[in-house]
Amino acid sequence: MFFWDFSAKKEHTASWYLIALGVVATLVIYGITQGLYLLSIVSFLFAWVYILMENNGKHEVKVQINESIIRVADSVYEIKSFEKFSVITANGMPLYLRFFPKKRFSPILDIPLHESVPIAEVREFLIANMEEDTTATLTNSDALIHAMRL
Repeated sequence: MFFWDFSAKKEHTASWYLIALGVVATLVIYGITQGLYLLSIVSFLFAWVYILMENNGKHEVKVQINESIIRVADSVYEIKSFEKFSVITANGMPLYLRFFPKKRFSPILDIPLHESVPIAEVREFLIANMEEDTTATLTNSDALIHAMRL
């Protein structure tokens, strides 16, 4: 019914990498000088895992939404497993489709949007299948991740 692709690869400038390297190096050096060796190890491992994920992840992710399933890359979710959805916006631009699961400890599913997605049509289709949460907004962690381009 609805198909689109989004880029999972973040485009970073050289200055972004220099700032990130400076932050990680500062945390590692601070951890070593203060005897907080776990801080140094965790900071280094976080940076290393981020680089590995960035370089080895899929660059283009395909999304499919129809009457019975939501498919994101290789993951398939049944529509009936979600109780409500929301369109998360920032500065008037839709950023994500957020799906809230029925099961209590299941993760929330966020699907990035871009300008080619017919958001009004997708909303109408989803409203026919589940409730829309109009109160959901961009959380502080979402805003931080979006601002840091992670």
